[in-house]
Amino acid sequence: MIRLTQHASVDQPRRIPIQLLGTFWLNSHMLLGVALLAGSVVYIASLVKSGRLPTDLALMLDHAKAPATIDAVQTRTKTKGKNMKVIEYLHQFHFQLPGGMQHSGTSISSSKNQGKVATVVYYPANPQINRLQGMSAEQDSSFRFSAILAVVSAIMIVFGIRQARATYRLLRFATLSQAMIVACRRNDNNAKWTFEVGELSVTLPERKSSVGDEIPVVQYQSMVLELTRSLYDSKGHYVGTAWQRSLSVAIAAFFGALFGVILGVMTTLIVLQKPGFQLLHGMGTGAAIGAIALAIAEKRWRFFIRGIAPKPDAKPAAFVKCTCVLEIAPSSDLPTQVRLTKKLDLAGDASDLLPRPILYRKDRANDWLLLSELGLTGSPDTTSGDFILTGTPHRPVLIALSVIIIATIVGVMLAG
Repeated sequence: MIRLTQHASVDQPRRIPIQLLGTFWLNSHMLLGVALLAGSVVYIASLVKSGRLPTDLALMLDHAKAPATIDAVQTRTKTKGKNMKVIEYLHQFHFQLPGGMQHSGTSISSSKNQGKVATVVYYPANPQINRLQGMSAEQDSSFRFSAILAVVSAIMIVFGIRQARATYRLLRFATLSQAMIVACRRNDNNAKWTFEVGELSVTLPERKSSVGDEIPVVQYQSMVLELTRSLYDSKGHYVGTAWQRSLSVAIAAFFGALFGVILGVMTTLIVLQKPGFQLLHGMGTGAAIGAIALAIAEKRWRFFIRGIAPKPDAKPAAFVKCTCVLEIAPSSDLPTQVRLTKKLDLAGDASDLLPRPILYRKDRANDWLLLSELGLTGSPDTTSGDFILTGTPHRPVLIALSVIIIATIVGVMLAG
């Protein structure tokens, strides 16, 4: 149980309970950023330890020179931009170290080397990292990819810190109130309301689509559930929408005609040993009988429809990420009614009508947070006015540790 005072301001900040201190820092951006950074750092560290550095970086740290013999020169054409073609020369060479060990390599240049002898620059700790002097080497894309991944993860961590700071400011300075879902709003600007039910998109008839851009939440629930129930018969069998039923009958008629043609041809060939025009007559008759028979069977038993039926107990997709309109009732801190919009998951029952704890700053209209986003629910205490909250605020910590550990393991495995 967590207790939060209702009123707070910049002059009188709220004390954040210790149970919430780690919750807001571990948001989605932070979790993913730390996980990616952990994996990429482990991978880069393993490359550095094994000496598999990018050629330019390794030779910048340390290098030595030796005479090399060019074995072959290959020509290749690369396309840069849309129409620009560049010719490159791949020089394959080998060289010998002072200790007698021989190594080989490949270097690229825009011009062909004259002669068979050249100078190779190599990394003493790992002579496999080398290139001919004045040329470039084939780059290892793994190090470049991990470096880019580290930069991307660092950017995500920065966004995560900004999000955490915003949540921290709300917990410290915002007023704690209650908001209620009063309506649901269309997700697009179409003239009709379209609901996602199961795996289907169901559009309200024209006579019902004139309700405007918002529908009261109770009416929205009843419409979605009514549309969901209309997809099943009294026995609980899936009947689908009108266009699905028409399509299933058309598919059944097509396959019926196909089987009817095959049956008609076989029957005609068996009855008449040398058929002529009768073969076409048999095909047409078989196609007509097969199409009618399977169309009637599909209309009666709905074989194809049942094959694509979503689960009857599945939560309608119209309740997932629904654009909801919330209202905060007027109070001493908020003299006027405030309306907010947010995508929320609805349950489709009476729990959608319950008040939801919300942190709101009247001096910043766009600065607010539902405590359900932190995994918390609750209501105000009638005696003290403080909010008594319950939930699992430490769950993100466990998720974060799990993701970071998995990313580290993956980085070690990739490094080999």
